[in-house]
Amino acid sequence: SLRNLRVTGGGSASIKDVLMKVRQDYSDVDVIIIFSDWGLPDLEDPEVEDILQRWEDKIVAVTTYKDPPEYLLKKVEVEEFSEDS
Repeated sequence: SLRNLRVTGGGSASIKDVLMKVRQDYSDVDVIIIFSDWGLPDLEDPEVEDILQRWEDKIVAVTTYKDPPEYLLKKVEVEEFSEDS
């Protein structure tokens, strides 16, 4: 269940390298789940946009903060929490 998911990390991770790896080795999968706060510095990179738009029907965008791009229609919002809560 997503309710038991612990989200950690942070620090403006880029998504381009991961998308390139998926395109190279896993492009035939049925579902791609992206867990992110969607504060990605390369989100407006034309190659990143092209890959995301090409796979929009496969992608489930899980977010803890910002909304994913509008063309990604399958979205899940996860509440961010700290260890203190």
